[in-house]
Amino acid sequence: MKLVSKLALGAALCTGISGLALAPAQAQPAAEEAVEFDAGEISEPVRAPVAAAQAALAAEPKDTATALSQTQSAVPLIVNDDDRFIVGQMLIQVGAAMQTAGAADAQVMPLLLQGAQLSLQSNRVEIARRPALYILIGNDAQEREDWPAALAAYENALRYGPQNADAAIQVANVQFRSNNIQAGYATIDRAIELKRASGQPVPDNWIMVPLRYAAEARDLARFNTYSEMLLRAYGTEPDRWHDILFSYQNLAALDDQANLDMFRLARATRSIQEPNEFQEYVVLATTHGLPGEAQAAQNAGIAASAWPAGAEPT
Repeated sequence: MKLVSKLALGAALCTGISGLALAPAQAQPAAEEAVEFDAGEISEPVRAPVAAAQAALAAEPKDTATALSQTQSAVPLIVNDDDRFIVGQMLIQVGAAMQTAGAADAQVMPLLLQGAQLSLQSNRVEIARRPALYILIGNDAQEREDWPAALAAYENALRYGPQNADAAIQVANVQFRSNNIQAGYATIDRAIELKRASGQPVPDNWIMVPLRYAAEARDLARFNTYSEMLLRAYGTEPDRWHDILFSYQNLAALDDQANLDMFRLARATRSIQEPNEFQEYVVLATTHGLPGEAQAAQNAGIAASAWPAGAEPT
């Protein structure tokens, strides 16, 4: 359920550092504030390779090989937080430049991750920029199925970006994967609310995940809530109607009349698909003394190749 491509994050993580100087951090409404980066505090051993890396990235065409080697050579020379920040940011910029040039995931991701970690450790990253860094770290931990590390990273992303729907959905995903189902429902509801508040459509998989857990738990109330949400937003596909209606049939223990009504809705949405489903509809309609509807159901089954023409449903 990762919504943000780990590589697409590369450019978004960059702060545009140039000439060893950054714009001052903006005032943040959060209680915690970043310490302002001070280029004058960069240690001399770090200053030279960082300057060389920046010059290599500024060249036309970009010399990413030189930028990479110079930045990596600065890592063991770090002695303070301003060093840590500038080297971390350079690793991110080099990774983003390599990504743009077509470098493989395996080459780029370690640079982005190391850059994100160093930048955050420095406490020089503006509060508003921290969620993207933590999401990157969380995505890596999630791919390794290190759920505690993923949850810690995503929760930090949400702490620094309380309105960040992408951070909230990642927290929910790890909660579900960690079998903390009730917390997952609460967090995913928050993520959906945040997404709607931002004026953006809620992706269908954001709804399908809690829907699946509700079905597995036979939690009919939640199943109905998420089903309605999904169908209102994405109710044009017969396959989606099929999965929801026949899951509902299994969960709800319908009586014959309700079952018949369910099949009528399934027929109206073209979501009866399997031979046994057409057969059940024919039997229900026949039992209720509705030969015309039974014949229509049988004809629909023949048209859908559920059984051959002339054959009687069993």
